[in-house]
Amino acid sequence: MTLAFVEELINTLLFYSDTQDTGLARPLILALAVIAIYCLNFSIQPIQVSARALIVECCPSHQQTQASAWTAYSIGVANTAGYLIGWMDMSELPYLKKLSRFQCLSLVAVLSLAIAVSITCAFADEINPRARYVRSSEKRNHSAVWPHLLRTSRKLPKKIKRVFKIQFCAWMGWFPLLYYTTE
Repeated sequence: MTLAFVEELINTLLFYSDTQDTGLARPLILALAVIAIYCLNFSIQPIQVSARALIVECCPSHQQTQASAWTAYSIGVANTAGYLIGWMDMSELPYLKKLSRFQCLSLVAVLSLAIAVSITCAFADEINPRARYVRSSEKRNHSAVWPHLLRTSRKLPKKIKRVFKIQFCAWMGWFPLLYYTTE
């Protein structure tokens, strides 16, 4: 939502109205937009990875192929629905008259993501196979997650580190290109 409302946010923070000169606001709008694009990029990845992991973890082994197929089908339907919603002019709806098409689409995307993740969190029973081996004092220590991730990332095999670096660089290179060519 920050990306969709970046101009309004900066103008509100600087106390600008639509009629004032926005010479100072323009560079701030661009800077916040770039930051928001990268934050969006970094926030999408954990949701996608966890959603794909849930398919493997929550399905019996004999149904994982079928679950993956249904997931691919659902992604295709959702992509098509997203393109159709982007094609529609939702700013003609009574409550959305003051919003641009991108702001309306962002609102629909945020709401649909919140609903989908909420339903998943409410109904998916994820079972940690190591839970019975973890002491109760370790279960509550959330501050130990980041040091553990750093230690684990340092111990990864070289091939896995290369895959991560390539994936990171490829996504960082393509995301802005795809974003700006579709906008």
